[in-house]
Amino acid sequence: MAAPGYACGSLAQFAASYGAAVGALDASPTAERPSLFNGRVSLTIEEQKELLLSIERLDKEGMHQLLASVFSSVRGQPVHSQTVQMIVSELLHTGDKAIKKWMPTLSSEAIESALPSRADLGKIAELNALELWLQAYYAGLLKLLKSQRANGPYSRHVSQAIELILEKYQGYITLELAAGAIGLNPSYLSRIFKEETHATFSEYLNRVRIDVSCKLLESGRYSIKQISTQAGFANYNYFFKVFKEMKGITPQAYLNGDRTVK
Repeated sequence: MAAPGYACGSLAQFAASYGAAVGALDASPTAERPSLFNGRVSLTIEEQKELLLSIERLDKEGMHQLLASVFSSVRGQPVHSQTVQMIVSELLHTGDKAIKKWMPTLSSEAIESALPSRADLGKIAELNALELWLQAYYAGLLKLLKSQRANGPYSRHVSQAIELILEKYQGYITLELAAGAIGLNPSYLSRIFKEETHATFSEYLNRVRIDVSCKLLESGRYSIKQISTQAGFANYNYFFKVFKEMKGITPQAYLNGDRTVK
């Protein structure tokens, strides 16, 4: 069975057209669902949640892996197939949702200048090129969000140090490494960082890591030990200690829904 949607001027308009066609099929008492529904048709709800979580955590590697997995599942299909266009439409919608949720004050000009042009989507004829465009699009989103979180009543050097923390928190990052990357004396960076943020470099780093840990705990997708590693803590016991000091409860209590500081 087949049903017409309406003409689309771009990939971003495809979802509505596709939905209209599916609705027409559903309205027919003798209609059978398209064979596409036997396999992947769109992003799963879990994939959308995981993608938003990766953006919120500024987890570039996790985001990259998820997008790669999605495109791997449709490898071999033409760019203009229903499934591929639906997935692209939903990925763009998820990106728009992230901008609205975490970057509501950014101007459209700032957003457009930081992201690849959607007009280029209509020129893409290969799946690999489409995946690269979306990887670049989401990398741009992460860069925007990281810059926004680092901005504030801070000097240029302190903002740069905060950006490094947000970018490197999952791995090994120290005051000395940050100072070297920025081109400052570690003692000087330590002093101005404390003056402006009212926290030491390591305290700020731990705060970022614990905030990430809380988001991961709230997602219910990972064990506490997995979360300690993903948040950048090399030692689980140290993670447990820092979490309890900052939140007043243990990670397990937080996971169980007890968010009341003791």
